[in-house]
Order: sequence, then structure tokens, then C-alpha cells
Amino acid sequence: IWNTILEIALFSSLMSGGPPLLSIDDFDTRPPLNFDDEEIMIEKPTPKAEPSFTSMSVSLALRKMFPVRVAIAKRLNGLNDHSGYTETLRLDSELRASYKNACKNLQSTNDAGTSNLSQFHTRFLDFTLRRYLVALHAPYFSASHHETAYAFSRKVVVESSLKMWNCVFQGSPTVKPRECE
Repeated sequence: IWNTILEIALFSSLMSGGPPLLSIDDFDTRPPLNFDDEEIMIEKPTPKAEPSFTSMSVSLALRKMFPVRVAIAKRLNGLNDHSGYTETLRLDSELRASYKNACKNLQSTNDAGTSNLSQFHTRFLDFTLRRYLVALHAPYFSASHHETAYAFSRKVVVESSLKMWNCVFQGSPTVKPRECE
């Protein structure tokens, strides 16, 4: 339940434009254990090893990206954050590395043959990453039309927005697959 509360608090910060209500230092709760939903009601269940896919695997991947996502929300919505473009690039790099690691862990469950990783799971993670990238780089989008130093931000905003659209509308009857590629 605590993991869900963290996600809702972070989501509301990103969507409302207000600073996050929680920081990493505000709690010491460990991430949830790697159980399937059915196992929660069993007395003394044994969590599965990390490479095993369970109904918690995607939540655990998001939890690993939580610190950098909180830092992005604080950067965007904090009152006292006056850090520059280099901080944006650092957070971008950290988010991408965290996402790549999460995807690699989820892919290892696929390779081990223990995965029920669906297309929805991968799209959800990708959509979440892209939403944070767009939010992080959007403040520099307008300036990127006049200053080449911010060209990377323009590229990130445009590409991420298109990939988000593709995540949502891929397979839609109004969109032919060749148009999305």
C-alpha cells in the first residue's frame, strides 16, 4: 500500500505543478517484496528472487526509478530550485540509466522463461519514462528555437511526445500500423 501512496503523491505533484509532498528522506520503508497477488494471503509466503516475474515486478521497477523521478518533480515544481540546464541533463541521464536498468531486469525475467511481461507492462513503463522526460525538457523547448544549446531538449520533447502517442494509439483502428513506424 505504501508503494501506491508514493506513486500517487508523485503523480499528483507532476500533474498539479506543486512540489512533491514526500521526499526520499521522509521515509525508510523498503520496497515491497516480490510476490504474486495470490501469495499475499498465504501465511509466511516466500518472496521470489529478483529475476522472477510477479505481479509486483513493474511496481518494483518503478520504485527503483522513484528517487530520480522525485528529483525531477522537485526540480520542476520546487520553489527554491534555480539550477541550470546542466542539472536537467544530469537528471535526464540518471533517469535513462535507471530506466535501462529496470528494462534489463524485466527482460531477464523474460529470458529466464518466468515472465508474463505483457505489452501493456512495457508500454506503461515506457509511457511513464517519456512523461518525465517531456516534463523535464519542456521548459527549454521554446528557447531551443532560438538557442542551439537547447536543441537536445527540443529533440527529447518531440521524440518522447511522439513515442507517448504511439504507446497510447498503437493498434487503434483509426491508425494503420505503417503510419506509426
